[in-house]
Amino acid sequence: MQSSVPVTIERVVRRMRGGSQSFLVLCDDGQFYVAKFQKNPQGNRTLVNEWIGGTLLGRLGVTTATLRILRLPEHLESDDLFFSIGNHRRQITSGLHLGSLCPVNPDLVSIYDWIPDTLLHKLVNGRDFVTAFIFDCWAGHRDKRQAVFYRNRRKQFEATLIDNGQLFGGPDWDLWTVPGFCRSFHRALYRGHDLHELADEAIEVIRGWALSDIEEALTSIPDEWFDGKKDAFWKMAEQLVARSDKIFLRTQEWLVALKSYAYTRVETKGA
Repeated sequence: MQSSVPVTIERVVRRMRGGSQSFLVLCDDGQFYVAKFQKNPQGNRTLVNEWIGGTLLGRLGVTTATLRILRLPEHLESDDLFFSIGNHRRQITSGLHLGSLCPVNPDLVSIYDWIPDTLLHKLVNGRDFVTAFIFDCWAGHRDKRQAVFYRNRRKQFEATLIDNGQLFGGPDWDLWTVPGFCRSFHRALYRGHDLHELADEAIEVIRGWALSDIEEALTSIPDEWFDGKKDAFWKMAEQLVARSDKIFLRTQEWLVALKSYAYTRVETKGA
């Protein structure tokens, strides 16, 4: 669930990997967040994409990170808080930024980018990756589907799907779909599921969405994230909703390719 009530960053913990050059931060609610700051190298539009994408995926029942608006106070601005762009540095400044809640306390529970195939039988929400695949094809995701994994109290694995900044055509807000591009690198995640059943369930929900569903999610986004280009977002959103009638005619083609991808063994060469 997203919340428009900002929380304040109290401590910047460390840098994270990725093109947006995000940071792990601790906030005044006692929670850890991955902070994506305004004016990051991928642009402010990726913050909008994160917020809308996380909201819509949640409505599909996919486990995604809870999103919050983070306030960076002026006293935390420092020479160590910057973006590296080529040979230049861009300082990160105070204001309202995007935070993705860590699913577990990273000081107490290990978080993994990947788990081996032999442990996938312990993953309790593997079907989320199939649902997200259908959503990503519809939403023009320009990146691989990413997730983090962690053990729950029952010693099972759970996945939280993350990094939605390249949805909706990324910072260009120019929709196109290449299903082979928005899959997870982890092929085995798509095995053992009824692909058609999960696809039909997702498509039924998506086809029921209207512009009002996107508008509802927009109400809590800071205006400065749009860089004065909110009209460009609405143009894309109108195209997104309208294309639901035609794009899913290709679902069978997508699923045949996804099944082939899932069951293709990739041989690794020895050292």
